[in-house]
Amino acid sequence: MKCQCQIANVFNEYFSSVGKSVNDDFKNLQHRYRGIPIKQSMYLAPTNNKEAKNIVMSLKNTKSAGYDGLSICTLKRCTDNISDAMATAVNDVIASGCFPYSLKTAQVTPIHKKGDKSKIENYCPISILPAFSKVVEKVIHTRLMTFLSQHNLIFESQNGFMKNKSTSVAAAQLIDKIIRAIENKEYVTVQKYCMQMTHQ
Repeated sequence: MKCQCQIANVFNEYFSSVGKSVNDDFKNLQHRYRGIPIKQSMYLAPTNNKEAKNIVMSLKNTKSAGYDGLSICTLKRCTDNISDAMATAVNDVIASGCFPYSLKTAQVTPIHKKGDKSKIENYCPISILPAFSKVVEKVIHTRLMTFLSQHNLIFESQNGFMKNKSTSVAAAQLIDKIIRAIENKEYVTVQKYCMQMTHQ
């Protein structure tokens, strides 16, 4: 048992250190996308049992469960009986402005990617959050995206996590810019976060 705890702690320390570097990198980029402040406030309208049920039914079927032991498949089977309670719970989260710590607690499983299994860098973490947390997230996501769209606050080149967009679209746009630059007899240099074009 002690050996398993030691292994878990090693993975935890490694995955945490990797996450910190990514988060720090992201913070350095935030100022690039900030535009004119919006005076209007975003209103998180309460949900109802119909929306809660529709959200649950739209989730991908998975049998894997978080630390609470409840999978999406199980949640779908009982959603008719608990949709009222789910809506009430979501509205309590919205009213309090506090996302419960229990819903942020993930069950993390290290999955071997390739290479030597004794090397920790050859593993990636798979985190499974409680099924109900996805319902709360979807409700808030709907209101957030509506607000951002209404006020035109989404960066035009934002392709990740956007409906009908993907990283493939971003790659195609990049290739198109490079081809047009070459046709215009411009030098193309690609840096970490942006592309620059200068005349030859």
